[in-house]
This record gives sequence, C-alpha cells and structure tokens, in this order.
Amino acid sequence: MRRWLTRWFPVRSLDHVGAGAYGLIGATVISADSIASTIAPTHAAAIRWTLLYEHSQVGSSRGGGGRDSTLHPFASGWRGESIVLRAACGRTIGVALGDARLRAPIDPADGTPLGTSPASSATYGALVSRAPAGSGTVFVREHGIQAGQTVRLHAWLEPVGSTGGYRDAASPTTVQFRATDVTLEDDLRD
Repeated sequence: MRRWLTRWFPVRSLDHVGAGAYGLIGATVISADSIASTIAPTHAAAIRWTLLYEHSQVGSSRGGGGRDSTLHPFASGWRGESIVLRAACGRTIGVALGDARLRAPIDPADGTPLGTSPASSATYGALVSRAPAGSGTVFVREHGIQAGQTVRLHAWLEPVGSTGGYRDAASPTTVQFRATDVTLEDDLRD
C-alpha cells in the first residue's frame, strides 16, 4: 500500500506489514522503569517533561476585576531516548522518542513549582532562561510512560532486518519494527 494511502487507512495489526505502513496500534510498554521522576517518588520507562511559566493578567471589570493566572509552556522534551512496545500480536516495536509527540489528558492548571525539589532544579534549571522576560513562577510538569502501561501508537512502522544472532532472536525484547513520525496516545478511554 502506498505511504500516503496508509496515512488515511492505517494498519491495526503488524501481522501483514512487509515494507512499511502507517499504523494505529495498541501496545504495551515493555521497557524497564529506569528513569526517576524529579518531582515525585516514581520511576518510568520514559518521561515527557514540560516547563511552563505563570502569566497573570487582571480580570475583566464584568468578572469582578480579579487576577487571572494561566500556565503557558515554553520548553518540553523527553527524559529517556527510546522505549520498546509489544503489540497484541506479540511483535515488538522500537520507538525513538526524540521527536515523538504525546497525547494525554492533562489538567492545564497542573504544574509543580520548579524550586520545590533539588532534583527538578538540577535537571531543568538551565532551561529557565528560555522563559519570556517578565514571566512569573516557572513550573514543571512530568508525564511518565511506565512498564506494563497500554498506549496507542500512531507511527510509520518498518520491519527491522535481523541481526543474525541466535541470542537476539530468543530475546523477548528484540525489536522487530522501528517506528518513526510517532505520536503516543496515553488516553485510551474512547
């Protein structure tokens, strides 16, 4: 199937993907939870972080004239370079996280002030200079992708050639497909 056509009609299973196709695959994270959160006592296979600044503005005169405060993102990225997923058919997918997008239910007012933990200050402190001049408090938001969690993967999927080693073939985490142009969806309620 042509690449543009699979974008409109993504495959839902890896069973018959030979040369590459866009896929919409439900999969389970099988990478180990080896990355520690800087703001909570948890670990994850990968963490999507976002730095936000607080912007306060005076409310409208009709609304009582109070101050309204909102959080605006100014920097984001991943902690962790890649994760491995297992599709329902048993095949594994390697996902490089560098340019990956994450769709997840996030409360727009959610954020932890950056200075509340030494780990968050050490990890993200150098990025604070990217906040706009005159911005208020800087906050951090972390969203972990954990082992055993089910996610929906939107990506271009290509089979990975065998390495020829018998040990690789026997490993339960051997990557059989490579994903590019990735969007991970963490909200599977619909």
